Amino acid sequence: MYTTFKNTLKILIPLLISTGLLTAKSELSTLQDRLKQVDSQLSSLASYHFQTNVGAIGYRSDSFKDSHHNEWVKLNFPKDEEIDQIVIIPCIWRDAKKGYQADGFPVSFKVLIGNTEHPEGKLIAEYSSQDQLLPRVAPLIIKMEKTQASWIKIIATELSSRAWDNQYSFQLAEVMVFSGDKNVALDAELTSSKNVQIYVGARDLRYLTDGSTPYIMDASGGSQSNSFLARIPNESTNQAKL
Repeated sequence: MYTTFKNTLKILIPLLISTGLLTAKSELSTLQDRLKQVDSQLSSLASYHFQTNVGAIGYRSDSFKDSHHNEWVKLNFPKDEEIDQIVIIPCIWRDAKKGYQADGFPVSFKVLIGNTEHPEGKLIAEYSSQDQLLPRVAPLIIKMEKTQASWIKIIATELSSRAWDNQYSFQLAEVMVFSGDKNVALDAELTSSKNVQIYVGARDLRYLTDGSTPYIMDASGGSQSNSFLARIPNESTNQAKL
């Protein structure tokens, strides 16, 4: 958005001057100041590029012919965690005309967190069509005061249609839940409203918190990190450990 606005200003300023529509120095100065602000904001944004490998995509619910269905996913942590941020990442597909778009990201949904003291959960965030979350490709970041929680539940109440057959479903590529700089979602046990879990293909509940996203995002500054995520099989339990 910022890049488009910046390029538009660069075209409009000389055009307006040449046609005499922009004559006052104050008007020109205002536009130039705005251009500098856009440049400053662009330099602070993360850059991203999309993954091109074939593999896990994320979670997909059952599909429906209409949009109004309650579909949910729940992350249960081994112990209470002090949560301060939730990141919800959409599945992405490439439209021939519109470019990259979120696929199956809910139009309306709410996020609850809870523990033994709050078994019904507390509402942390709620979104509807009025919030205009779509179209998008960026993660949705929910910041919050540090709160103790043993589970998080995302409940979609209005679904969007998926690209390939226009059926309505609830799709997410990844959910990250941060306690400081630790993504505690990696250790979560997952449940969902989906009737049958079939562990085949690129879309599965277990891929919702596997650490894999449809794109890699680089910070606007700092040095490159050599960090990576690995899952090492535990021979005694036959389960993977981080």
